Amino acid sequence: MVGAAAAGLTSTVTLPRPSLATEWPDDDPLIAALDQKILEGMERYSIPGAAVGVIWRGQSYMRGYGVTDVSNPQPVNTDTLFKIASIGKTLTGTAAMRLVDQRRLVLDQRVDSYVPDFVAPAGAQSVTVRQLLNHTAGWLGEDFHDTGSDDGALARYVHDIRNLPQLTPVGTVWDYNNAAVCCAGRVIEIVTGLTYETAVEQLVVQPLGMSRSGFAATPAGLDNLALPHSVGSDGKAVVNPAAFSVPRNLDPAGGQWVTSVKDLLTFAQFHLGDGRAADGQRVMSLAALRGMWSTLGPGGTAGVELIGVGVS
Repeated sequence: MVGAAAAGLTSTVTLPRPSLATEWPDDDPLIAALDQKILEGMERYSIPGAAVGVIWRGQSYMRGYGVTDVSNPQPVNTDTLFKIASIGKTLTGTAAMRLVDQRRLVLDQRVDSYVPDFVAPAGAQSVTVRQLLNHTAGWLGEDFHDTGSDDGALARYVHDIRNLPQLTPVGTVWDYNNAAVCCAGRVIEIVTGLTYETAVEQLVVQPLGMSRSGFAATPAGLDNLALPHSVGSDGKAVVNPAAFSVPRNLDPAGGQWVTSVKDLLTFAQFHLGDGRAADGQRVMSLAALRGMWSTLGPGGTAGVELIGVGVS
């Protein structure tokens, strides 16, 4: 981990940063128009700070805007740490596919073949690892209860999944599912013999050189961190520290993940590439990489969602 941020993140990455990004090209009219839109949006919605990365025409551009904290304003830059919420699900999926590549995990194997004490909601015991990852498990996904901060937190959370209502038959309907992705994280723990956090660091973060990425339960000890804010009654942004806290058992779904725009561009470049990291090392086969971009096939969508509605 780079600099003082090591005190607060569980990641211990020491790989050199890939040289992927270039300076924001102020003389390009399209980039300049995007720049203006970002500034207008920040003003309209009282957003104190943002970091933006763009991959365009084979080049990566990034820039920081505003400040990390309105009560102690420091400029946002391309190394500023942000909570990434559900972007963390893509790191969970990438870790799972690395295990598939290593022939340690089979997507169409039942979950209970990996997690012997797993009990699914009624009618869903046949659920597979693939169905966890592609949001077709069918049970209620909006379950955010806290099962502790120790290494057994995820196991306890997955134990409790049996109590969730089954909304649709397994494998038939797409419905965004945080609980199912957390269950996939537990599968990763059992297959690797590591905690979810350590496993994903070893499988994804370290090989890709994402040296400003990891997990943080609190802002304490973190250097160059963008704090969460809310909009006050006067329409201005105010720091909202409570919004930082998410239970550890939700880490596979996003939970305590933090990273920088620079690292996210590194991750995006990997997914747009051929399975090699920026240093040229093979991380994943092209077949496994493309498998993460495959469609679900026939089926419907539960409710009204902004994603997963059949738009390709």
